[in-house]
Amino acid sequence: MLAEEAHFYSHEEYFALEEQADYKSEYWRQVYWTLLSLEEYVLIDQYRMRVEYFKRVSNKEWRLLIFSNSDEVLTLNSVDVEIPLSEIYLNVTWDEE
Repeated sequence: MLAEEAHFYSHEEYFALEEQADYKSEYWRQVYWTLLSLEEYVLIDQYRMRVEYFKRVSNKEWRLLIFSNSDEVLTLNSVDVEIPLSEIYLNVTWDEE
């Protein structure tokens, strides 16, 4: 199989894709929130150091914590795990802009 050529998006295409991604994120958030057995979940940003941690407070309420510093530690009580952001992003190389 041949590698595909790189595609450069126009501003309009980029914003349309971003809007679609936001819609998908919101869709899945609604799906997750209906799963009564789900106690917490995490979204990890691949473009910047940012982790969104959602914890169920009640059947109709979720708490959001945002982590963005490498010295912060994410604790997932439901699976008894603690992991520093520095480990989550250990092998990530950020593009210079």
